[in-house]
Amino acid sequence: SYYMHTDAGYMRSVLFFGLPVTILVYVCFLAPYLWLLFSSRSFGTRSLIVGLIFFAIVTHIKGDVLGMPIVVNLIPLIVLPLVVSDERK
Repeated sequence: SYYMHTDAGYMRSVLFFGLPVTILVYVCFLAPYLWLLFSSRSFGTRSLIVGLIFFAIVTHIKGDVLGMPIVVNLIPLIVLPLVVSDERK
């Protein structure tokens, strides 16, 4: 059974860690995405980054996506070369 019988996601994080730590985890997760978003000039790259942020926020409702899995945290490192190569054109 989950902590306090809640689904994994936003409520579980708030109940287990508290609001300040939960907000810190979400800000640390979103910071690289926002940096990539504001440093890109291409509409396609910005659309990809917004889509990734939206996907992570929606999927976190039913599971631990934000700040937990290593694969999700590596996505900005995978997208970063696309942004850099796009900016050189």
